[in-house]
Amino acid sequence: MKRQSSERTRTEVLLENIQSQVQTIAEGHGVLDRKLDQFRQDVEERFTTLEAAMKIGFRDLCHRLDTHVHA
Repeated sequence: MKRQSSERTRTEVLLENIQSQVQTIAEGHGVLDRKLDQFRQDVEERFTTLEAAMKIGFRDLCHRLDTHVHA
């Protein structure tokens, strides 16, 4: 009977440890998920800015080429 109680206690301790580790992993996953969302947002903003700058640059280049060709 004492042995069963000892094994039960050990099992409960192990399960609590596993539960704690799973909780830690879940919290870490949440942190990584938020960081990834922020990264995606940052990349999207940078891409939009770059795309706008390139459109202006190409528009200006085309205008200069047209001016040069027709001059």
